[in-house]
Amino acid sequence: MRRSKYSVSLIASMLGEVMDELFGPGFKSVLLHHIEQKLGVNSVEDIIIAVLDKPRPLYDAIAEVLGGEAGADMLIATISRAIIRRLGLKATPRMAVEALKKGDKEAVTSMLDTIGIRLARGTSGERQKKRRAAGKGTHDNM
Repeated sequence: MRRSKYSVSLIASMLGEVMDELFGPGFKSVLLHHIEQKLGVNSVEDIIIAVLDKPRPLYDAIAEVLGGEAGADMLIATISRAIIRRLGLKATPRMAVEALKKGDKEAVTSMLDTIGIRLARGTSGERQKKRRAAGKGTHDNM
C-alpha cells in the first residue's frame, strides 16, 4: 500500500464511520482504546500502519479484547461486510478474517490498497451498482 498520510487517513476515517454505524461511538472508543494499548500505538492511523507491517498482532489484540477467536472473527467479518457493501468491492468478509488470522501481509496490504484507492477516487457502493446495472462491471478485488 502506498503509505501516504492521505490514504491512511481516509481509511481510518471510513473505518471510524463504519464502526460508529454498526456499534455506536461508545463501543468503538472502548475497543480502539484497548487495541491501541495492546499494539502500543496512539491512533487508528497507527493501527493501520502497524497492521501493514505485521497483520497478526491486530487479530490477536481483537481476540484478547473480545475473549477469543470467535469474537474476533465475528467483529472483523461484520466490519468487513459493511466496508465491502459501502465500497462495492468484490470480496468476502472471510477473506479479511483469514488474512489477519494468518498474518498474510500481502493480502492485507492488497485489501487496504484497494480500499484506499476506492476512497481516494470517491467511489461509493452506489456508483458501483449503477456501473454494474449499466453493464460496465468492475475489476477491483479486495
